[in-house]
Amino acid sequence: MALNLLLNQNFEQWSNGPSSYPDHWEATAWPPTSVARSTTIQDGTYAMSITDTGTVFFAKQMVYQLTRGGKYRASCYLRGSITPTLVIRHGSDSQTQIASGSGTADDQWHLVYVYFTLPSTENSIAFTVGSEGSGTILADNAVLELAAVPKGKPYVIVFDKTGTPLCEFDPESADRAWRLNEIGEAR
Repeated sequence: MALNLLLNQNFEQWSNGPSSYPDHWEATAWPPTSVARSTTIQDGTYAMSITDTGTVFFAKQMVYQLTRGGKYRASCYLRGSITPTLVIRHGSDSQTQIASGSGTADDQWHLVYVYFTLPSTENSIAFTVGSEGSGTILADNAVLELAAVPKGKPYVIVFDKTGTPLCEFDPESADRAWRLNEIGEAR
């Protein structure tokens, strides 16, 4: 198992009380209306609940001293009344997106994950979870780790100019197949 680079990644620690941000997490530039501890969990005792009546709301954890040009995998279990999103942003400019993935607006937990290569000019990121619109999302068991290179397969991630991955390794599939969005099928 790889080392998780996030602190309080399972949202179990709430030193400032159940109606505050969990330890090591904070508001983005668009603070949510309400962040609270939730017992609707994917695993463990607590999850983070984010509710807003506005248009954009995210909670983030800043992660420093990463390897410039390093390959990483970010994931989080998400669910919500609106589409929950995991977004990785530049640490030096939290408005610039590196990668993102979305769950489904329903009452089920979905593992949302992205693979990304940190730009050679960056050694920090903002790991953010949230959504755009009015509603509530839940987050649990967030992970940021060095991406493992699958044996017998080349490690390839191709991004478009917005940082969206065009191809990605799917570690959740039974046969560990490669999923390529616009490029074709890997053999």
